[in-house]
Amino acid sequence: RRYHYYLLSIATGALIGTIYALRQVRKHEGVLPEYVSNPEILERKAMDARPLPPPVTKHIEFDAPPRVNFPYRLTLYQYVTCPFCCKVRAYLNYNRIPYDIVEVNSVMHTETKWSLYDRVPIVVIENEHIQLNDSSMIVSAIESYLRQPTKTFKNIMKSYKTIVEKNQKGKLFFTYPNKYLIVESSITDQLEVIEKEEKSVINNESKSFFARWFSKSSPQPEIKPKQILQKKHSNEDNQFERQWREWVD
Repeated sequence: RRYHYYLLSIATGALIGTIYALRQVRKHEGVLPEYVSNPEILERKAMDARPLPPPVTKHIEFDAPPRVNFPYRLTLYQYVTCPFCCKVRAYLNYNRIPYDIVEVNSVMHTETKWSLYDRVPIVVIENEHIQLNDSSMIVSAIESYLRQPTKTFKNIMKSYKTIVEKNQKGKLFFTYPNKYLIVESSITDQLEVIEKEEKSVINNESKSFFARWFSKSSPQPEIKPKQILQKKHSNEDNQFERQWREWVD
């Protein structure tokens, strides 16, 4: 009889655990809230919740000017012993880009409570109120700006899409498919041309039939987007690019 009681207790515990697990899975199933599925609203809500001024623990400056003019102010949220944070610091130091450091409490995470992205490093572009997550994407985005400093960070960040998902436990999971992408100036310029052409096509199609009929101007031919051509690099540039990507990986 004693063994029967043991088996009955084990079976009862397994049944209760299974029921609890199923309830937890069903509890967190469903569609993401709107502010999570929309990256722009997600970024705006996070930046609005960020306490200002940030609790800066250290300011990094260099005697020599940056390798490329960099007019933005950066704030790096980090753990001092985190290898991914070390990678971002090494890149900023190599390019002599000044930045502020906010040391995050590794237990309480008080300094990053405002961010839905619960990891480090996090870099904030103070001038444009943009949050950069993931060490590889941070390095790629800043390098893309250094290669085409005439663009703003908002234009550059259009190439780095954020996918926000929610797992069965309800925890948000951030994915950056293009985090290793380096945006070249020629490609970006052609993308802007294509966007303008597509907008003009949409505007022409949105005109009413009578507006087009009574218009004195001759009908315009349909505009097709141009193919994006990669800029040709020399062998030295390609070798440097490969070394750069290996270093980022």
